[in-house]
Amino acid sequence: MSWRSHVKCPYSDCGSSDAFSYNTESKAGKCHSCEKKYPAEKGYESWALEEYPINQRGEVMMLSARTEEEVFEGCRGITLETMKFFNVSTVLDRSSKPIKHVYPYPSGGRKMRNLKEKDFRSMRKWVAENMDVDSAAIFRAIYDHMNDAVAPNSIPQLVLILADYQFKSSFAADKELNMVACLTEVMAQVEFV
Repeated sequence: MSWRSHVKCPYSDCGSSDAFSYNTESKAGKCHSCEKKYPAEKGYESWALEEYPINQRGEVMMLSARTEEEVFEGCRGITLETMKFFNVSTVLDRSSKPIKHVYPYPSGGRKMRNLKEKDFRSMRKWVAENMDVDSAAIFRAIYDHMNDAVAPNSIPQLVLILADYQFKSSFAADKELNMVACLTEVMAQVEFV
């Protein structure tokens, strides 16, 4: 990242001539004298926008030396207009396949969330090919590895789903159907990292 350090604070009530740091890539900064974050905290001088430009809604950028492209596109029923309004972009790989979403923070920072494929057909095929494995062993394997693949806030939900379907598997007439139902619920309700 490129920083401009020891520059004038954009806030008039501070008056510091050398305590502000500005990141030219994220287009955000912080004054180490008044502790205000730019541009998240309002009240900065009018000259600041020219001296320290900020991200504008609808800005699109290229990532990773043109191997990834960041664009706006609708996703999972969310319209293109909504994505643009909230400045949520989608990163595409070389083959134009969506690989992550980018969410802006008021401070100018950005959170990137990788998209995991939730492919029902592949999951169903995998279950059919692995029904010779005891379903209790599959539930246990998912449970043992959930910290590596599941977002922390989704772990409690995953535990409840696994416990419910493990109980149901004791009475299920069709074990394959029970496993597919379990994994479908996991795909729908659990966030992966």
